[in-house]
Amino acid sequence: YPTTCRGCPLPQGEKVTLQPGDNISCRFTGSPNHVNKKQPPVAKINSTEDVLTLEKCLSAFTKNEILDVDNPWYCPACCGHQVAEKRLRICRWPDTLIVYIKRFLYHSKNAVKVDDEVLFPMESFSPGQLSGTHPHNFKSYDLTACMSHFGGVYSGHYVAHCKHPVTGKWHLFNDENISEQTLSSKDSAGAYVLFYQHKPSHNTELV
Repeated sequence: YPTTCRGCPLPQGEKVTLQPGDNISCRFTGSPNHVNKKQPPVAKINSTEDVLTLEKCLSAFTKNEILDVDNPWYCPACCGHQVAEKRLRICRWPDTLIVYIKRFLYHSKNAVKVDDEVLFPMESFSPGQLSGTHPHNFKSYDLTACMSHFGGVYSGHYVAHCKHPVTGKWHLFNDENISEQTLSSKDSAGAYVLFYQHKPSHNTELV
């Protein structure tokens, strides 16, 4: 349809709300002498101006949710719908923690890629705030691999950074090419999946 649909004209002065994936075009009807031939580029707008960290993302993901009268909780004890507060806590931590960063948002039939930079710790990641009633029952993790996506919703490229378990050196896996390369700050905007490994104690043997 993009080749045949000319779109819908917008009345002057009318407020329009754009959705992800929408396109807008402008037609200049004035004299060419009054139209700038070169327009400034459209600034890239992130979903937030604050610096995002992995800890902030986890706090937002596990934030308590109020289930009100419009979305009540079904209580198995009284067999009725009740207003409640939903909480998400982790009781037992795994040895390998895999974190997915939400990079793709879907609205109706449209999708958009989120390229916000998310800062994540490389060592000693301790998400103790998710341990519920046992705040000390958590593990400390080191980053061992990071998969990144660069591009848009319908096209792009995946690369992976992996840490050698013996030498401790980082390597970049880019299709069939493998090179020694550590993570950089630019990878924070493309990080998609993070792999954390529990830090073993000094008396634990590596099998």
